[in-house]
Amino acid sequence: MSIEIVTDSTADLPNDISKDLGIDIIPASINFGANSFLDKIDIDLNGFLKKIKEDKSLFPTTSAPSLGEYLKIYKKRLEIFFQYIWEASLVRFIIPQFKHLKNLKITK
Repeated sequence: MSIEIVTDSTADLPNDISKDLGIDIIPASINFGANSFLDKIDIDLNGFLKKIKEDKSLFPTTSAPSLGEYLKIYKKRLEIFFQYIWEASLVRFIIPQFKHLKNLKITK
């Protein structure tokens, strides 16, 4: 049995752990006004803190990865060889349409 673990960047897993364990991390979006950055891809913690210091009037917001981003990873991993995917993310408890992830059936 092959199992794939998927989470989003809000899990804050260190890169070495996610790489060693083969965990796919889907980036959340961090928004500063009209500018949006993919967590840990377009902006890291230092960049985030710098933006806050530069303009104290900007209040950052976040948005979860889209359902499409999860599906893209799921399909890619199932096409390779994984039989099961375990999704570890808070998004399922926060955004209603993600509650269906646990019952998702993806065909190759």
